[in-house]
Amino acid sequence: MYADTHAVGLVVGHQTARGTVCFKRVTRVRLNKSPCGWTWTATLTRRPLQLFYHPQDLVTRILHLLQLYLRSYQRGSAMDFASSFVARQTSSRPRPWSCRICDKAFTHHHDLRNHHRTHTGEKPFQCPVCEMEFIQQTQLSSHLRTHTGDKPYKCVYCHKAFAHGSDLSKHVRIHTGEKPYKCKTCGTAFTQSVSLRNHSRIHSGEKPFVCNICCKAFRDASNLRAHGRAYHTQDKVIEVITVE
Repeated sequence: MYADTHAVGLVVGHQTARGTVCFKRVTRVRLNKSPCGWTWTATLTRRPLQLFYHPQDLVTRILHLLQLYLRSYQRGSAMDFASSFVARQTSSRPRPWSCRICDKAFTHHHDLRNHHRTHTGEKPFQCPVCEMEFIQQTQLSSHLRTHTGDKPYKCVYCHKAFAHGSDLSKHVRIHTGEKPYKCKTCGTAFTQSVSLRNHSRIHSGEKPFVCNICCKAFRDASNLRAHGRAYHTQDKVIEVITVE
């Protein structure tokens, strides 16, 4: 039996001051079998929530999803629901495929095969436009959007579009106010991990970006570039040098 109604998606969302919250990430998960053995699948996507379900199980499943979703939203992030739900579903799965080099284990053989390329350096997927090479097909598909200009990920708040889902996730935090990256030293929170990394250098004193002309060091690349524009424009184009 099959259901394709936005009403289901809205049940697993709720009204806020910003309007109705719905899922925005594409996550396909296979849920546990019902008591009679019927297996069903939920697709959480930017489109309406679609359920393949056993009719006697539907209400129980939706209520369970609703509880998980509201719990996640109340912690400050509606976007965390899908990923946290999938993590709970997959954490207990057996991982029979182990890497012989680093012992990392995987649920599926193709995941192990992709991982193994990080050790061998093999990059079998080549961009037909710029000939850049990638380990996985998904990485190539994502890269191709830089050439095509395709931006399939749209913000539901301001309708700004992005080429990558990760960029959309970062952008949405501007609207939600979510700041998941917190400094362990002073407690200051940030929307992006790179901002926390740059901030942490205030406490550590680390200055890994060095001017190749005068050797002055800076905490982040933007300050180095600003320094180059202010003091070395007549010398030559400044290069970003990172001290390892």
